[in-house]
Amino acid sequence: MVAALLVGWSGCSPVGGPINHGTGGNAGSAGSGGGGDGSPDLSVDDSGDGGTAYNADFAVNSMCVPPQMATQCDKPIPSNAGCQASEDCGANGMGNGLDDNCNGTVDEGCVCRPGDVEKCFIGPPGRRGVGGCTDGSATCAGNEFGSWGPCIGSIGPQNESCDKLDNDCNGCADDGLCCNAAIDCPAPGDPRIAPKPPYTDVPLKGELFFPGAATSWSWTVVGGPCDQLFYSTTMGHNQSFTLTGANTKDAVAHFTLSGDYTVTLTVVGADGQTYSCTWVQHIIGPGVRFELCWDHSDSEDDIDLHVHKPGTTTAWFSTTGSSSNNNPDDCFYYNCKASEYPTPGTGDPIPDWGYANSAIAQCIGSPEGADWMNNLGACHNPRLDIDNVGGSPGTPENINIDDPKNGDSFRAAVHYYSSSSTTDEHPMVNIYCGGTLKATFGKAPNTLTGFNNGLAYGKGLLWRVADVAAIVDSTGNTTDCTVTAIHPPGTSSGYYTTNNNMSY
Repeated sequence: MVAALLVGWSGCSPVGGPINHGTGGNAGSAGSGGGGDGSPDLSVDDSGDGGTAYNADFAVNSMCVPPQMATQCDKPIPSNAGCQASEDCGANGMGNGLDDNCNGTVDEGCVCRPGDVEKCFIGPPGRRGVGGCTDGSATCAGNEFGSWGPCIGSIGPQNESCDKLDNDCNGCADDGLCCNAAIDCPAPGDPRIAPKPPYTDVPLKGELFFPGAATSWSWTVVGGPCDQLFYSTTMGHNQSFTLTGANTKDAVAHFTLSGDYTVTLTVVGADGQTYSCTWVQHIIGPGVRFELCWDHSDSEDDIDLHVHKPGTTTAWFSTTGSSSNNNPDDCFYYNCKASEYPTPGTGDPIPDWGYANSAIAQCIGSPEGADWMNNLGACHNPRLDIDNVGGSPGTPENINIDDPKNGDSFRAAVHYYSSSSTTDEHPMVNIYCGGTLKATFGKAPNTLTGFNNGLAYGKGLLWRVADVAAIVDSTGNTTDCTVTAIHPPGTSSGYYTTNNNMSY
C-alpha cells in the first residue's frame, strides 16, 4: 500500500526517511550540491556547506500522500555557491554589495564615502537574484573614509516552505517537501508585485496569492527609510504610506515616498492552517528625486528642502543673498509647489529650468495634485509635491526633476525656517536617481547636530547637503547619478552648515 501511494511522487522518502533539500554537498564532494556521482543530494548531512553562515537546507521526514507532491532539485545551487576565503572589496576598495566570505556581513573591511548607499545581498553570492532572494541596501557611515553599515531589507535563503516559491534560492521551488501548495508567493520580478510610482494606489488582492477559501486575512506594510528612522505611534508621526483594508481580502496601499516597502500577507485557510507570504514592493519615480524628513517635524519646527538650478550659483532664496525674494534658480516651497506656483504675468519669476512638463499622472495623487491639474494641467519640473507646513509630525518634503539632462548637476540644501522652541532637529535627506536610492545624509550615526535655531525667511541655519549629477541614457531615462557630499570649506568630512549666510 505504501509503495502504491509513492508511485509518481519522486523524491519523497517513506515514513521516517530523511530528505535534504539538496543544496549542500555530502561525502561525494563538499559543497557540490550532490553526491559524488552528480546525483541530487537526498541525505540529511549538510556538512558540505563549508562552515558558512548560510544553511537553509535541512531534512524533512514525511510521506507523500495524494494530492501532495514531492519535488527534488536535480541541479541545485550549492549552499556555499560563490563563497570565498575573504571579502572582495573590488578594484576601488569600496566593495561589491556581496558577502563574499559568507560570514553574514556584507563588505566588511571595505572603505566607502559616508552617505553613499549600495545594493546588497545577505546570502551566498551564488544565490543572489535566485528564487525569493532579494537585495537590500547598506549605507556608508563614518568620517572621511567610512565603512558599510548593515544590509537592511535583504531577503536571503530561508527554510523551504510549501508556497510555490524557491525560498532557499537553490533554483527549485518546494523541493524536498511533500507538498500541494495552497498559497502562491511571489518572487522578485513577479508581475503581481511590479514596481509602482509614488502617489499611486497599489491594490493588494488576496486571491492573486491565495485562491482558496479563508477565514481571515491580514496585511502589514513596513515603511521606507523615513519610516524606519522616525515613525512613532506615540508621537503621532505620519507614515509615508497608508494601508486601507488591512484585515480584508483586498487591501489598498498608497505610497507617498520612493523606497522599498516590505509587504506581508497572512491568511488562515478554511482548513485552519496559517499561510504567509512576504515580499518587497518597490516604489520608483523617474529622474532625480530629493526627499527630506526629520524627527520632530511639525508646523512649529519648520524645515524646508531646497534644490538649486544647474549651472547657476545665486544665493539661496534670492539672487543677492541680502533679501528674501523669489529666486527662480532656487526651487522651494514658495515657487515650486502648485498652490504657490507663480502666476505668469504677475512679475514673480517662474522656475523654468528648460525641462518639459510631465504627465499629470506623475503627481495627481500627491497632496498638491489637484492644484497641479487645475493650475497647469501637468506636473512641472522642477516641483515640490509635499510641503510639511500644516502637516502632522513626520510629514516629509520632496522635490523632483522627472527628466533631467545628462550631466545636469543639482545642489540640495536644507533650511531651518522657523521654530518656537530650541529643539535640536535631525534632518535626513534621501537622494534617488532613476528610482534607486543612491545616498542618504543625516542618517545615524552620521546625524546633523546643532540644527536648532530657525530665525526667519531667508535667514537662520542652512545645510548644504550634496551635489547630484544626473546620468541619462540616449532615450532620456535617468539611469544613475554621481553624488558628491558638501563639506565645510577646507575639509574633507563633516556637514557644511552656516548661520545667516545664504550663499550658494
